[in-house]
Amino acid sequence: MAKKNIGKNFNVYPMPVVMVGTTTDGKPNFMTAAWVTRVNTEPPLIAVSMGLKQHTAKGIQQTRQFSVNVPSVDQAELVDYCGLVHGYQVDKSAHVDIFRGSLESAPMVRECPLTAECRLVQTVELPKDYLFIGEVAGVYATEAIMT
Repeated sequence: MAKKNIGKNFNVYPMPVVMVGTTTDGKPNFMTAAWVTRVNTEPPLIAVSMGLKQHTAKGIQQTRQFSVNVPSVDQAELVDYCGLVHGYQVDKSAHVDIFRGSLESAPMVRECPLTAECRLVQTVELPKDYLFIGEVAGVYATEAIMT
């Protein structure tokens, strides 16, 4: 099979899409993110990358807490909406049922079948993005995905 050089941009690589939650200026906020991965086993660490000017990035820096919410296919419209509108202008939390675990500033989406709350342990500032690394404080799952 022949391969074609498509340049340096690797955006065609498939990535999972999650909703990252935090508290920004005292209010719950969520954004859609595809650059997220587990980066360490013990302690369990998750890394998520987002633009320097993201409203959610501001909240993570303020509170040092965030959540990672893995949606189901049925939530595609909600996830798309959260990726299209800006938290500076719209209260995205009004569209979800929020619950909290042990971290008060890491709101989670009850409708998502799998969620994790994280404490920020490291921030790497890149030219256009932040890479936030968080230690997982708790993972919550629906019964349906446990079988």
